[in-house]
Amino acid sequence: MRRLSCLVLVLLAVLALSSCSHGDGGSAFVSRSEIATFVDVAGVLSSDEVDARRVELFEPDRSFATRFTPLASTSTQIWMRIDADVFHALPESSLVEPVILMFDDNRVREAEFHAIGPGGRQSQTWQKFSRTEAGRGTGFRYPVFLLNPVLLDQARFYLSIRTDAPIRGNLRIADFQGFAAFYDRGTRLLTLLLGVRIAVFAYILALGLFLKSRTNLWLAALVGTGLLQVSVENGFFQATVPFGGDDLTRSLVLGSLFATYVTLIGFTTRFLRLHVRAPRIFAAAILFTKFLVALTVVALVDGFADAGIMSIVVPYARLAVLLFTIVAIAAALQRGPRRALSFFLAWLPVMGAVGLRVLQDFTPQWAPAAISYEATIIGITLSLTLFAILSSMDVQRREFRLKANIRQNVERFKAFAEIGTDASWEVDAHGRLSFFAGRSSPLPRLRLGEPFADLIERVSSPEATAPVRAAIEGNVPFDNVRLRLTAPRDEERWISLSGRPIPPLLGERMRSSVYRGLIRDVSEEVEREGRRMMEQQVFALGQLAGSVAHEINNLIHPILNLTKRLRSRHKPDTDPEGGRMLDLIELSSRQAAKVVSELLQTMRGDRVMEVERPLSTALNQALDAIRPALPSSVGIELHGEDGDGPLVRVGDMLQVLGNLVSNAVHAMDGQGAIHIELSKLERGMKMTVSDNGHGMEERVRLRALQPFFSTKTDGKGTGVGLYIVQRIVSDYKGWVAIDSAPGEGTSVTIYIPDPGGPDAD
Repeated sequence: MRRLSCLVLVLLAVLALSSCSHGDGGSAFVSRSEIATFVDVAGVLSSDEVDARRVELFEPDRSFATRFTPLASTSTQIWMRIDADVFHALPESSLVEPVILMFDDNRVREAEFHAIGPGGRQSQTWQKFSRTEAGRGTGFRYPVFLLNPVLLDQARFYLSIRTDAPIRGNLRIADFQGFAAFYDRGTRLLTLLLGVRIAVFAYILALGLFLKSRTNLWLAALVGTGLLQVSVENGFFQATVPFGGDDLTRSLVLGSLFATYVTLIGFTTRFLRLHVRAPRIFAAAILFTKFLVALTVVALVDGFADAGIMSIVVPYARLAVLLFTIVAIAAALQRGPRRALSFFLAWLPVMGAVGLRVLQDFTPQWAPAAISYEATIIGITLSLTLFAILSSMDVQRREFRLKANIRQNVERFKAFAEIGTDASWEVDAHGRLSFFAGRSSPLPRLRLGEPFADLIERVSSPEATAPVRAAIEGNVPFDNVRLRLTAPRDEERWISLSGRPIPPLLGERMRSSVYRGLIRDVSEEVEREGRRMMEQQVFALGQLAGSVAHEINNLIHPILNLTKRLRSRHKPDTDPEGGRMLDLIELSSRQAAKVVSELLQTMRGDRVMEVERPLSTALNQALDAIRPALPSSVGIELHGEDGDGPLVRVGDMLQVLGNLVSNAVHAMDGQGAIHIELSKLERGMKMTVSDNGHGMEERVRLRALQPFFSTKTDGKGTGVGLYIVQRIVSDYKGWVAIDSAPGEGTSVTIYIPDPGGPDAD
């Protein structure tokens, strides 16, 4: 935008220098009072007839509107009678050289100058698109005639003009130096303006194509059609294109004019965003544009046919375009005042020039005698350049909003990545980590620039990482590759890796990255899946336990029956020790049958109701059944308060205490002491079973209550003991807690509330 602003400043400076660097020198402007005009509609009068009827045709104060009257046909001629006194405005030194008469209106396509005096009649003809004059280097953009100074005081002067539109120029007289200065200045200025327009056209077109902006493309079309119109009107097109004649030129003049109107309506509609801010005006603009497109086609045909019809339509089309622009600005002011105001200010020079042309077309008595063509072109070029600046400002605002949105999205996605458990990564062509965002846990700190596969392999294994490495090297996608990691404190953690190759075009823009993916912590998911699998195994184990219990019961029943027969034959008086052994065999057999039954009921969840006893009583009975099975090197003591307490089933406590004591004996390697503390709380009772064994690491303690988790490597552990304890205690609405550390033994605390009472904290 700075370059465009500088371009505008340079343009204004050059225009100012062009306007003041060369004065008109020996030239003079012919005022309205020194010219009388009339229109020969049919174009059939000769110069002799006009001279003979000069008093009739050139009435005093004849309306000057004839200069701006729409032409009936291309044959229509506008006649001007020039007062001989106008030549006395030149310095006397200029009257010894040929005097130049010029009419600076590039819309004139043919002109004839007649000097009729006592010595006869002299005539000169000028044609705008004469290739003969252009080849000799004497072709000018507008009519130019050389006058003999001898005839200036003796002759009567007439100028006839044929044009495709109402004339708008000025009549001037000058000596040779004044004409050269005036014409050269206008040519340089016109060339400069065309160069500026070409630069604006190229910039806006490139901007519109790159951004796919319809507004900029409409503006580029407007600049392009205007550029074509100016080139054709001033003869640049004819000088560069070897083919085509007057018909093609007239067709392009009229066609480019209406095409400019079409592009102006399209640009106005898009720039003011009428489709959003004024839908009704937008619908009218579409219909108006279609109508102007049709007129453009008709104008092209009219130019070839030289019918002159569109010359009558041009003023009305100009007025309609001006009125539509004003209405569109007024409609856009309500919902987009800033944009509408900028459009109005940028378009103000053109609207002023068009407004003066409309006055000339419809109210010539209120219009200036002539409008400078150079001033009109300057105003249009300045407006188009201002619109180019506005387009550049729009691009900057869009870029600023885009950058702000990008920053906001980056922060948003970064926040999402930090909140979630997923982490994103990218690697370059060498497999090195080039980008990482999100949580790296449970991975160690990842450093950019290091081989990504090596970083994963450090916390996993080469075999597990091999599929990931092969996918990255082969540039193929992979999904949900799970890796087992060894995290701090020897905790078992799992991650899931997924990856996709970056498309080549996107990879070139991102330069360094060629592969990207996600890292997801699936430790909890794996644990849930493990629990579901364990529950399925427990269910299967329950079914197996039914079969096993049936077989064990078949073995226990003969023992009980044989014990009864032996007791009937036994004589207590002669062998009291044998009687005690039979009692122990019978008690153990019955207790084994009960344990098998309770185990089966626990696994199935449908334990039958048996007689319930206070917790202290049930523990004492369970302990009496367990003591005979303990090694002599293991001591066990029960300390606690007797009382009513919560009611429990003896078989449940036998399973609970049996599993806890069995684990304690294993932890102490068969030697040590087991302490059972029973204490009464306000709303229940708490039992603590402690040993002085090896203790557990933290990761083992956290998983101790999971089914099928065991640290026994000798094949003696099933991993369901503590799980059964937890299920039994849960049935009484209680809880189990484990406190252990390596070398400090283990304490298992069980809390059982009173029936109907609230859980303890």
